[in-house]
Amino acid sequence: MQVRPTIGIWLDNRREKKDGNYPVKIRITHRRERYYYPTNISLTENEFKQALSAKPGKGLKDVQLKLFELQRHANSAVNKIVDDMQTEFNIGLFEKYLHITDSDYKDIFNCYKRKIDSLKQNGQLKTATGYETSLASFKEYVGRDKLAFPEVDKKFLGDYERHMLSLGKSYTTIGIYTRNLRTIFNEAIECGDASQIFYPFGNNKYQPPQSANNKRALDTKDLQKILNYKPEENTWEEYARDIWMFSLLCQGVNMKDIANLRYKNIQGNQIVFIREKTKRTKRAEQMPIVVYLGKEALDIIKKWGHENKMPTQLVFPIYSDDNSPLRNLRLVEQQTKMINKYMRKIAADLKIKQDFTFYAARHSFATVLKQQGRSTEEIQEFLGHASKKTTELYLGSFSDNHKRNVMRDFVKGLKKP
Repeated sequence: MQVRPTIGIWLDNRREKKDGNYPVKIRITHRRERYYYPTNISLTENEFKQALSAKPGKGLKDVQLKLFELQRHANSAVNKIVDDMQTEFNIGLFEKYLHITDSDYKDIFNCYKRKIDSLKQNGQLKTATGYETSLASFKEYVGRDKLAFPEVDKKFLGDYERHMLSLGKSYTTIGIYTRNLRTIFNEAIECGDASQIFYPFGNNKYQPPQSANNKRALDTKDLQKILNYKPEENTWEEYARDIWMFSLLCQGVNMKDIANLRYKNIQGNQIVFIREKTKRTKRAEQMPIVVYLGKEALDIIKKWGHENKMPTQLVFPIYSDDNSPLRNLRLVEQQTKMINKYMRKIAADLKIKQDFTFYAARHSFATVLKQQGRSTEEIQEFLGHASKKTTELYLGSFSDNHKRNVMRDFVKGLKKP
């Protein structure tokens, strides 16, 4: 006869913690043997009684739900063994179906490391650096080298957010770090390394803060000032102004894509390329960007482009094929930093009050198109955004001639007095 174990929620009041609470555990009793599993919840004796009552109150409702869900999950593991497999209960099988056998997979920080290694192997060095920074932040917060998935709940993340704010960190930074953590959770759950019951994100749970919608785009008058600005020739200031304008005139192309342009991408009076950001997506989802080159953009290529115009030659001498991917990433970052520095100097000379960076060229391009009455679908195609399938259906309807006219009108709008 199969003996079914009993499962209960138990307050371990044998040892009081420094804060006066006691750890709450899931207790499994089978043939007079008892096994205890942590819930990473600690309560006072009164809170424990109230949490298990019919009316736990608002403050303990989430605790009750989590405890009951953990108990339900344990019962499901027992049912899998006793009912579905029709075998004698044993703690080894129970732990297997409870997903608590491999300490490596329970550890969020190890999952971070695997993610970082994978990103580096794929050449996504900048993204890997972002995950490394996020990992360091959570390690500093908990003060240890391991963090279990069940420990990270709505309260943990709320406390982390308040801690980061107390250090003077922005909501943008907090949002980036917690979204990275959310990705770690999603991937761990997808491959079975973590349980959905511990997922702390979503409605009525923790939601990573969105970055403030700061105005990044320059208005048309400020763009005209930059277009007409005449810096001293053959200086960093002239180079910065020209590359910033090249981004603006080439549909907001970003710095990494500029660095990766090769002469084979230039086909007559247009550039055709795949954004670096989307090169690792499925081939069917990769949408080539077609940039129509006006006289101003062509002049910038002629002025700063490489003298060797072989098809495989990089247009601008920013990267080198002989460099490691990490070295090339650093070169792009240095270029962006230098351009930002000199564009701020130009802004000061032109009495442009708004602080802006290289990325503002992309925002400004999109904003000017919107002001000129262009549709959202048109703007999405020029920027290379194709995340919505319904939008992609519209994009195919815009002819090359139509897009060429859009770019012609865009430049004309900048030149108006």
